[in-house]
Amino acid sequence: MNRFHEFNWIRTPSDWRDIDFQKYQYKKKSYMSYKIVLSILCVIIVASSIGIVYAYNETFRVWIQQQFFNKDIEIIPQVQTSKNFGIEEYFLYYYHEVNNQEIIDEVYAFDNGRYVLQEIQHKEGTYNSQSYSFDYVNYKDKIMTFHTKGYYSYGLSQLNGNLIYFGSIDNNLCSFNMKTNEIQTITNDQLSVNFSMSPQKTFILINKSDQYWTVYNTKTKQEKRVDSINPYAHNNEYNFISDNLLVTYDDNLETIIIDLNSLDVINLNVQCLYPTVSTFTISFDINKTTIYDHYLNEQYSIDMDLGKYDYSIADNHYLLFNSFEDQKIVIVDFRKRMYKVLDYFGTNQIIDGFVIDNEYFIIYNGKDYYIVELNQIF
Repeated sequence: MNRFHEFNWIRTPSDWRDIDFQKYQYKKKSYMSYKIVLSILCVIIVASSIGIVYAYNETFRVWIQQQFFNKDIEIIPQVQTSKNFGIEEYFLYYYHEVNNQEIIDEVYAFDNGRYVLQEIQHKEGTYNSQSYSFDYVNYKDKIMTFHTKGYYSYGLSQLNGNLIYFGSIDNNLCSFNMKTNEIQTITNDQLSVNFSMSPQKTFILINKSDQYWTVYNTKTKQEKRVDSINPYAHNNEYNFISDNLLVTYDDNLETIIIDLNSLDVINLNVQCLYPTVSTFTISFDINKTTIYDHYLNEQYSIDMDLGKYDYSIADNHYLLFNSFEDQKIVIVDFRKRMYKVLDYFGTNQIIDGFVIDNEYFIIYNGKDYYIVELNQIF
């Protein structure tokens, strides 16, 4: 049961790891439904469509240059929307489907503003008389595991030294040493699911099958119960704002901050941008939008009424407002007290964007993707 049922349709940032790329993925259901029609249309209009697509992309390119004049902005050639693709944390991957299962063909890792093609590797073995296997891509301290079978069910995306933490088929948190292939079971209750690791890899949140939460300290190897997190909370209902500080909601949907070292709780006595997890609230007035940070007790005002705009938040730092009706994107750097308006009125395109790695802004029109460093925008 999900007591926070309102969250079911919400996409949240979390380093904006849940950006909705599904609308740009050609899933089998929709693909098969339109395959014949699209094939016929392609044959009929292939000559004219080449010119249309070129003009569409050229319009976007010219607009990009106008908006980011004298800025270092580059197209991301690795994003090919004609193929099935997905984004998982810091990885871009391409896949095909067999019996409704994704088979990953290529993986690119994000590094310094670029996606770099990686070699797919493989691990397999046995643990406690159970076989396991998985494919993976490892880049610096990031790792993506896939095609998992047997005891190894799913893994976290951060390496802690040589260790990757993963969920087992019997619902336990385990560690896997990528150098020695040694597996250790950390929990042994068959209840441990839905893990999340803090930015500096000190803490791992563990949900006990909607009964309660615990936090595991990777340095002290101790696990503590955390009763201040709602047992039914989903991944988009909490967020790390530092290595030891977790922001979430209490049973009254008011925002709280939990110190995972001491388990002390700070109640902000307000519902911050429910259901997007942050320490911000926003008020709107005629030609004015004011952003409040209730943890730092600071505020910043913008000379625009953004009340009808959609919004997202990255790292409790950047706020992104977008209105397809007004055809504007507004990027706010709360810490610098600066904002940038991207006006795409008259381009006849739908343009969106997101923050990645807390340093870069990726902007796209569904066909082409461009990237620019955030510190160049402001």
